[in-house]
Amino acid sequence: MAETSIPLTAAGFRRLAWSRLSRPVGGGGYGLYFLALLLQGVAAAVAVVLLLMLFGVSCMGIYAIVMGQSEATITPASFAVSLLASAVLVLGVLYVCGFCSWGQRAMSIALVRGGLTLSHAFSGMGNGWRMVSLLLWQQTFIFFWTLLFIIPGIRAAFSYAMAPYLLIDHPDWKPLKCLAESKRLMAGNRWRFFCLNFSFIGWWLLVVLVAQIIGFFANLLLTPYVDTACALFYEDLLDRRSSDEENEAPPMPAGDRTDYT
Repeated sequence: MAETSIPLTAAGFRRLAWSRLSRPVGGGGYGLYFLALLLQGVAAAVAVVLLLMLFGVSCMGIYAIVMGQSEATITPASFAVSLLASAVLVLGVLYVCGFCSWGQRAMSIALVRGGLTLSHAFSGMGNGWRMVSLLLWQQTFIFFWTLLFIIPGIRAAFSYAMAPYLLIDHPDWKPLKCLAESKRLMAGNRWRFFCLNFSFIGWWLLVVLVAQIIGFFANLLLTPYVDTACALFYEDLLDRRSSDEENEAPPMPAGDRTDYT
């Protein structure tokens, strides 16, 4: 990524992100990213609706009892079915979250590396549990750091921010390895990443206003811009780690990345 030979400011990352997104639809720009994101959202919504339907049907008997229908009775079988349905619902929703999180980050990395296709939106299929496991570990660490007061929790959130991107590049890595490598990559770079995220504050405020009119789509319209900027930040960290001979942490080889070109 030649553009990152010198340190980029938040404004620099945003300009670079917009240049990537300005490609025509066929070249993997904003239009293709938005379409892929929309299709992924539809697939996730359908999956959640089906899970809720399954949960509702399986719990219908107990619901009838709660509502005072005396002809309904609780049996061990109906209670077991309700517990099983609840477990399926929770696990299913977790998998959908992992599926979406994986696909969204895969799309942003693919766009930055010049190989975005619609299939990246569904690349989380089969990888959802890997992402769920990582996110659970990540949020657990952030939660415990937050117990030491808010600032350590915020610091931890930025330290582990690159872990999902690392998992995309290294699906065989364990969650703790991704978190440890993210922490090393972000050492000395947390403030830069904070500034990048904070620089979108004006856009987020606009989304809040526009959401009153078009709702959910307001957030969806901004997502490709933010995702691409964050993926570019990740690429910048990999480039710098590769060229930093004085860093004690083992370097991340420049070629050790998913090839989307």
